[in-house]
Amino acid sequence: MENEQQLFKRTKFYFIAASFFIAIPILINFYKGYSGKIIVASKQIESDKYFSKTVIYIYSHSVWGAKGIILNKPIEASNEYYGGPVPLNDIKVVLLDQPKQISKLRAQSYTARKYEIDEHHGLRVYNGISGWGTNQLEREVKNNVWTISPCQANQVMDLPIEEMWDHMIANEKAKKCLEYQK
Repeated sequence: MENEQQLFKRTKFYFIAASFFIAIPILINFYKGYSGKIIVASKQIESDKYFSKTVIYIYSHSVWGAKGIILNKPIEASNEYYGGPVPLNDIKVVLLDQPKQISKLRAQSYTARKYEIDEHHGLRVYNGISGWGTNQLEREVKNNVWTISPCQANQVMDLPIEEMWDHMIANEKAKKCLEYQK
């Protein structure tokens, strides 16, 4: 009788443990964080050489961290943009297909080649990405380092690069996505 109770307890423990290990990956996959959102750097980080006055599209966010691309930092004397300070080991550029519909698309990564690309073909070349570790972006948003924009990515991509951050800060104050006035 005592052995049966011990066996039952052990079986119950293994069943609960197995259920836990099966459920955790499923629950983790439900977390989408800020994927598909635009974040705007606050004035609090104006002295940061990488992220001062940046507007970033978060293309991937999970419990393991976030990845995004800075949208408003062109590289001088080039068709390319600075996507962020994190170099990609086997990938040199990130291309965004159809930037006006970016919210519906994921960033696509390609190995570096010579591209003859300009924005008229709907592609932008970004060198590097921006990345955050586990829970880092959430903490930075909570500490007002970043603001989550009410704008959709396609609305942001229509803005002139040199005015993008200023316009997004105005949106933050208005608590809505304002139409761009040319």
